[in-house]
Amino acid sequence: MNLSFDEVLSTTKAVRQRLDLERPVPREVVLECCELANYAPSSRNTQPWSFVFVEAAEKRAQIAEIYATVWDEHASPMYENEVSNAASHEQKARAERMYKSSRYLRDHLADVPVILFPVMEGRAETLVDAMGQSIK
Repeated sequence: MNLSFDEVLSTTKAVRQRLDLERPVPREVVLECCELANYAPSSRNTQPWSFVFVEAAEKRAQIAEIYATVWDEHASPMYENEVSNAASHEQKARAERMYKSSRYLRDHLADVPVILFPVMEGRAETLVDAMGQSIK
């Protein structure tokens, strides 16, 4: 396929089940992704974030375990509710696909070669919006 960058971004919604989890990701590619993320808009153009890379297998496994616990508690019931309350066959099929894709990530997060966390400066309880109002 010979797609432009814009075509890839505008036509690909979720690829969790098609990722090659055995293939390492070169550090340069991850850094380029972070550099591109810095073009995202932010209040006063401050880009008050940085990135944490997790490459160590044991750390990724620990993160995946926490993610699975939270997913089981919050996401799974939400998806199950969407499937059971779907108004049409099409809505039910879409909800089942989303559930399956999300479950795949839950089951395989430890297998990804790099987990990347964007982090913001400060504490959430002290953040304010552009108008100076507290964000809680």
